[in-house]
Parts: sequence; structure tokens; C-alpha cells
Amino acid sequence: MGMFTNAGELFMSRLETAMGKEMQDEVLPEAKRRCPVRTGALRDSIEASVERDGMVVTGVLETDKPYAPFQEFGSHGYPGKAFMRGGAAVFDLERVKNRMKDGGE
Repeated sequence: MGMFTNAGELFMSRLETAMGKEMQDEVLPEAKRRCPVRTGALRDSIEASVERDGMVVTGVLETDKPYAPFQEFGSHGYPGKAFMRGGAAVFDLERVKNRMKDGGE
């Protein structure tokens, strides 16, 4: 039974690493590229990470700026600009799979 546990942990570790690389190399730059800029504070506050809970690995794209949802979704006649959703849209599971073959890198 231990052999399968170790193999499962190795797989999850590689998946977590590969997804983290995808978030940092592809998703984060795209979100920042699409972000509306006046001062650059919103763009500079965007962060990408990966969270793992057992067998579930989740990519996270976030900002702590309270006005970010208004920029993303719009408000009072302002249409908004889908910079976070646009960044997330470039996530490619095929690239993650290929990175996993390379040990997660």
C-alpha cells in the first residue's frame, strides 16, 4: 500500500509544481497585461498561486484592491475589463501535463 501512497504523493507534488509554473509563467503575465492601468497599483497587486487540499489542486489569481471587481465586471455604465478572467483563460492543461512529464518544471 505504501508504494501507491508514495506514487500518489509524487504525482500530486508534480501537479502542484506544474500548475504553479503555469500560473506564474502564463496566467499572471496575461492578467497583468490585460489590467487597466492608471497608477499601476491594481496591476502590481495581482498575484498568482496554487492551493492544495488533499487531492484537489486549485490555481488562484487574486488582488487585494477593493476596486478590482468594479474594474473586472464594470459598474454604473462602465463596462469593465475582464483582466482576471482573461488571464485565467490562458491556463492550458496540456502545458501542465507536459510540465509534469519534465518533473513539474
